[in-house]
Amino acid sequence: MQNDLGRKNDELFRNVVISTFRACAKRGEAAVKALVEDLRTHAHLASEHILDLEAAEIAEAQRRANALEEDAGEPSEILLWNGPSVGCLLLDRSCTGGRLRVESNALVPDVFTLKLLTDERQQPCRVAWRKQNEIGVEFLDPM
Repeated sequence: MQNDLGRKNDELFRNVVISTFRACAKRGEAAVKALVEDLRTHAHLASEHILDLEAAEIAEAQRRANALEEDAGEPSEILLWNGPSVGCLLLDRSCTGGRLRVESNALVPDVFTLKLLTDERQQPCRVAWRKQNEIGVEFLDPM
């Protein structure tokens, strides 16, 4: 459908240019030269606009790729002392700590056990910092 619309726009543009050219031809060579110069100017501006759109599309694609990359984390659980657990993603990890994404950090105590679902390892942790839906943790038993 996008191609059909593009073809129709191109055809309409061609018809307008041809009609305008014929009208200018009746008025003389100067009018034709002015029309050709206007068309060149508009074509140049249109190509700059297209380049701007392409740059914006590339930036948006990069932003989406970064968002997907950021969402890719290691599925984990925060084990609470009274039995239940809170699902989370381990986004970053070093030997001394990590960054977790959680639904709500209000449910997470200051000290807890992190269970990595990929290999069932458990890691005692202490909260180092809290943001909206992220928690920085210090591993109490370095990995």
